[in-house]
Amino acid sequence: MPTATYISQAWITNFGPLTTTHTAPASCATETNHLYFGAESDKPEYHWANPTCTMQLYGKCIPSGDQYDHLITASFSKTFDIGFYHYYSPGLYCPSNWTTVGKYVQGTGSAAQISGALTMTESEPVIKKWELGRPFPANPSSVWNEVLEPSETLAVCCPSDYKLDFSGNCYSVLGDVSSYGYSKICGFAFPETVVPLTSTISGHEFRKYTAPIPLSTFTRDMQTGEMKGGSPVVSRVPAVALIHQEADFTKAGGDDDTKENSANRLNKRSCAMLLLTMGVMTTLAISGM
Repeated sequence: MPTATYISQAWITNFGPLTTTHTAPASCATETNHLYFGAESDKPEYHWANPTCTMQLYGKCIPSGDQYDHLITASFSKTFDIGFYHYYSPGLYCPSNWTTVGKYVQGTGSAAQISGALTMTESEPVIKKWELGRPFPANPSSVWNEVLEPSETLAVCCPSDYKLDFSGNCYSVLGDVSSYGYSKICGFAFPETVVPLTSTISGHEFRKYTAPIPLSTFTRDMQTGEMKGGSPVVSRVPAVALIHQEADFTKAGGDDDTKENSANRLNKRSCAMLLLTMGVMTTLAISGM
């Protein structure tokens, strides 16, 4: 299994084995507390802001959801820090009603085989917004290339009809913000005693922080222009990243036929310290503003 605990974009955490099919409670399909506002209508995968400051917890909606929720509440809800990616190893099966959206096969001497959503690249520089616990957006193949060991395979799963974003999440657009009646937005305040380094990237001024920073949250009213539309309301759930070797199927108790069936099942049902170079514009005192 991978040994990395930190990569250039984020912390990396192994949530342990996932050798059975996780089935989430039916209520997970209708929950409305896993939402955010997208940056633009044509870039819904980029986070702009959250409608509330309540932490987005997932519990039984994802495998080992208690581990995910603990990391968010115990650490990342209190400090401005790089976020984390998580994976399951050995991970064999996507959750029920999820599908494989991308695969990365790390060869032993040969070139890696990358397919599906893991081939995505950012087409142009985007003003990236930092948010609690989520890793800074990056091309997924670059992220997982730092994690995978030779002969390991990564399969990334998302719920059916969801897409993979650039921060290790699955998302689905619900509609325009103007149709949902939202009037509040969540903000994050940094201590004034913290002095960042600054740099310019693609004509935009960015802040750089060299250590985690304590923060506080608050809500404010959405401005008139913000409520007129253009920002999509997006549903999101952490992607399930499965890492395994072929031998893991046999270790899980299957013979050759079972391994073949398991691989087919995965394909059919299956669905990141450097400087904290957080792309936070100097004009932003709060997230998404």
